[in-house]
Amino acid sequence: MEIIEWSSSEKKEKKIYTMWQVSVATLLTGPLTGMYLMSRNFAILGQKEYAQKTIIIAIVSTLLLSSFLLLLPDRIVDGIPGPLIGIVCRILINVAMRKYQHNMLDMYLENWWKKHSWWRVFGIGILSIIVEISFAIVLSVIFSIIENMLQ
Repeated sequence: MEIIEWSSSEKKEKKIYTMWQVSVATLLTGPLTGMYLMSRNFAILGQKEYAQKTIIIAIVSTLLLSSFLLLLPDRIVDGIPGPLIGIVCRILINVAMRKYQHNMLDMYLENWWKKHSWWRVFGIGILSIIVEISFAIVLSVIFSIIENMLQ
């Protein structure tokens, strides 16, 4: 990855999300939060294409995961340990961050930039939960309508 040079004033204004913040947010609030935070890091690092792709992947994966869980029989869903999905998502996002952002984030944090506050991460996590619940409700209504039409 290319190292981007910013002016002194630009360096002081930049804030990024650390791997730890993204990891904790993903574990506690879901993959949408983690991928959004990764996307913001890509944008701040000047990698707009990666930022856009990450947002698209976040939306599609959230819809697919919600759909998958809604389509499974209740007895199977009840057998899935609660934290399992969060842990798997956290691992996948950590792998992606290590591959695409880790070295650059460390370098910029050590030399110029600051990290975002945990309050900001918390707020984004809460908004993400609201979005994920909304996705689940909309999908549930759609599946219910389709089921009624098929009967």
